[in-house]
Amino acid sequence: MDHKRGDPTRPLGAQISHMLKSRGVEVIFGIPGVHNQEMYRGIEEAGITHVLARHEQGAGFMADGYARATGRPGVAYVITGPGLCNTMTPLGQAWSDSVPVLAISSCLDETAARRGQLHQMRDQQAAGATVCDWSLEARDAASAYALIDRALAEFATLRPRPRHIQCRSARSRRARRLRPRSRPHLAPRPGRSRRQRRWPRS
Repeated sequence: MDHKRGDPTRPLGAQISHMLKSRGVEVIFGIPGVHNQEMYRGIEEAGITHVLARHEQGAGFMADGYARATGRPGVAYVITGPGLCNTMTPLGQAWSDSVPVLAISSCLDETAARRGQLHQMRDQQAAGATVCDWSLEARDAASAYALIDRALAEFATLRPRPRHIQCRSARSRRARRLRPRSRPHLAPRPGRSRRQRRWPRS
């Protein structure tokens, strides 16, 4: 199967894994849960290696370490609410040290009218923004693909601080017909490895 094109019958959550593979992502760190299970369904099918953490903080630090060692973005899958909050310590460290980490989390579909849902928090997107260059929600397939491409492009061209994308759990279970565009595979640019870069403190 051509992993550079999405399967129109595959749920969006699974398509995200295939899209990441087509962009050159080979390893994902994280912990599966009830809200992000569709993202996990696509990992093995896409041929991505998954490293299971015992705690989301560990997943974040492994993604950080992978990025430092390889020069490629580290990717972490985490669950809604506490899962994202547990990654905020490594994301904060990645912000301080200019390390390209992409955190992709699930989020609840509706929080204004329905209270007391599993892993519900007041403002998950704003929480991610405190330790990331930006924290945005993908409400449909087009947004998910555009945000992932934006994050990967900015890692290569701007200061490579962490980014956070959250996807609604119900939408990730629905099949989407939009197919992601292919992009060149990720690779460290010659002469600009992670260890050679120097960024001014801010």
